[in-house]
Amino acid sequence: MGITSMPSQGSAGIVSLLGHGERAFFQASTDPNAPTVDNDGVADPEISAQDLADLIAFSRFLAPPQRKASTPASDRGEAQFSQLGCVKCHLPSLPGSEGPVEAYTDLLIHDMGPGLADGISMGVPQSSLIS
Repeated sequence: MGITSMPSQGSAGIVSLLGHGERAFFQASTDPNAPTVDNDGVADPEISAQDLADLIAFSRFLAPPQRKASTPASDRGEAQFSQLGCVKCHLPSLPGSEGPVEAYTDLLIHDMGPGLADGISMGVPQSSLIS
């Protein structure tokens, strides 16, 4: 159970918590000093230093989305999530500057297959990649 590293493009690993062989990809730019691949043909820097500072200031003050009211179905789903052991990696909450953030994430991107794809592709990631 867990994530094992494999030398392949995109720093991919295999996750087999449920026996489906979901693929996990480390999110890009987790280290701001690490080099990134930029093949978009636009001269760098793509935005001014001031625009970047403004974007960072704006993002810093965005609150996480509010959790919807619990329903019997969501309570059952939360219980199954825990019973299956998902909470060992996908933490129900993470510490935030204003208190816990109910994130339910392991901060990785997983290829969950075409059945869960949302039809939106952004750059290299496929629409079936879910974080």
